[in-house]
Amino acid sequence: MKRYLADTSFLSALFNKDDVNHLNAKKIAQEVKDEYFIIPAVVIAELSSFNRDLDLRDLLVDNAMNLASEVSSFGTENIIPYLTFRTYYQDKLKTMDSIILFSAIDRGPTLLTFDKELKKKHEMVCENLF
Repeated sequence: MKRYLADTSFLSALFNKDDVNHLNAKKIAQEVKDEYFIIPAVVIAELSSFNRDLDLRDLLVDNAMNLASEVSSFGTENIIPYLTFRTYYQDKLKTMDSIILFSAIDRGPTLLTFDKELKKKHEMVCENLF
């Protein structure tokens, strides 16, 4: 079973029919529908901050939780490896995106994202590691 880590941009596109990437996200989700989905807890937290449309926020969070094979945490057990990662890969990503990138590298799944900067950084780090 292949493992995938979904970020906020992918989940938002998947569950929001008004998102510009909605059809692409649905296509990807169909291709990988029976696989193992990891959703970082920080992604759930980020989805829960969509306060402009409370119905959409609830839909995003509920669907993400239902899709998740695993909700991965980020806590004290991750902080030293994360700080080491940040030492070697200084970037201008926002903290949430940096944690998502770290989680994708640390856990080894394929990253599902529409965030161009995050995707670029993920590819760069993977090239250097593998």
